[in-house]
Amino acid sequence: MTFLYEPGSRPLEPYTIKHALGAGGFGEVYYAVSDAGKEVALKCLRRDCDTELRGVRACLNLWHPHLVAIYDLRQSGDGTWWVIMEYVAGPTWSALLHDNPNGLKLERILPWFRQLAGAVDFLHQHGIVHRDLKPSNVFLADCSPAGHVKVGDCGLSKIMARQPSQTHTQLGTVYYMAPEMAQGKYGPAVDVYAAGVMLYQLLTGRLPFDGQSVQEILVRHLTDEPDWSGLPSVAVPVLRQALAKDPATRFGSLCEMVQQLEQSLGNASSTVARPPENWPSQQVPYRSRPTALSQEPSTIIYRPINRWYELARSLLISAVGGAAVTSFLAVIGWNLRPDIPWADFAWMGTFAVLASWALLVFQRLWWDYQWPEAWIRCLIRLTLGMLLGAVGAWLGGASWRWDDVALPTSWMVQQARQATLWQNGLRGAAYYGVLFLLTPWEHLMRLNRQTRFDWNPALLITLGAGLLVWFWQQWEPLRWAETWPKVLAASLIALLLQWASRYQPPSG
Repeated sequence: MTFLYEPGSRPLEPYTIKHALGAGGFGEVYYAVSDAGKEVALKCLRRDCDTELRGVRACLNLWHPHLVAIYDLRQSGDGTWWVIMEYVAGPTWSALLHDNPNGLKLERILPWFRQLAGAVDFLHQHGIVHRDLKPSNVFLADCSPAGHVKVGDCGLSKIMARQPSQTHTQLGTVYYMAPEMAQGKYGPAVDVYAAGVMLYQLLTGRLPFDGQSVQEILVRHLTDEPDWSGLPSVAVPVLRQALAKDPATRFGSLCEMVQQLEQSLGNASSTVARPPENWPSQQVPYRSRPTALSQEPSTIIYRPINRWYELARSLLISAVGGAAVTSFLAVIGWNLRPDIPWADFAWMGTFAVLASWALLVFQRLWWDYQWPEAWIRCLIRLTLGMLLGAVGAWLGGASWRWDDVALPTSWMVQQARQATLWQNGLRGAAYYGVLFLLTPWEHLMRLNRQTRFDWNPALLITLGAGLLVWFWQQWEPLRWAETWPKVLAASLIALLLQWASRYQPPSG
């Protein structure tokens, strides 16, 4: 097969192509190495670019241990679009089927399918249907003796060719197409069906539906029943449900399918490990959720109702957590320093909750779905920090008027009267503008972070806020009573963001 680019060519800087990996309906894939020595897979998009780009952008900022990572999307000087992806050194499931024409044992396949289920369900939770699950898109990385599964082509929509003479590249896909896809209907159930076809093929070495043309294969998907002979008896009920013609009767998720398969096989077997405890015991099928799917060839399924519900839940957790932590700190603070005004604690808690709300809104409504460029995030953080600093100064100045607090000394009364609101506002805007600019808050809320809560970022942010105060004192003398609420507020924001934001634990 002839490829467009020869080994040694550099169509996209700073990568040098070493050799071709394959070709498909989208274009060609090459193994390349950067000038620094980074191994990548370069995908050259030559057909259906708009559809491909829409799918790639939907997955660009998603990370999962069992998904082939997408590093970047770039355009070369001649206008060609390139997808820069993780290079996986290992065989595909297609190569395993070629080496095992009679199939593999269920005990060997099941751990792989558990990893596949975690990756595909992760996509579904982000509103993305893979739509092209097949053995050539599933890799076994050589980083683990038992096999570490990596799913490729995540979220890339595939347009089925209309002319029978032009469907050679689609034959590899039509074998795994759910019946409803012939009518242009796409949902998470199509991935469950494709996984069922792959499980059938891995167990028997043959496809459940075969034929001489695309039309014949599609008709068999719609009307025929697979040959269940030669399959392990424990797998037949699971495959019957996974390959059901009606998507409403299939499993609601791949995790549910794998769990049913494990129950049928018997979890007491020492050869099959139990799934992680964080797997949901009863996953609500997607078919029961009120989701409107577009009939256009897109893989993105957004659920605005769930998004707003989860945002409201995060804001509530932030408010309750802020009140609880502030009360706890107030009790400790008054035991150590009874002279601390209660208004300082009230300001710290209120400011931290407001700041966490603003950041959670950005993350949930925008950054969860489209990760902006670094400079855009920095600009947003700078602007947000300045606005919040001005609001915080107003809250601090207004507290004297709202509550008519009797200050302990006349000097404090005089200072409170002399300090104008705009001076405090400028000082607060400058301080929090710089602090927010230097602090990547959004990484504390990433859905794919390794743990829900980590003390290290909170400690680093507290240290950074303290260092900023120390540098500030080189230009303007600051009193301890003015600085400690600012430093603790920054630490409290880091705590609230982690507690209140969503978290998807890694699976597999």
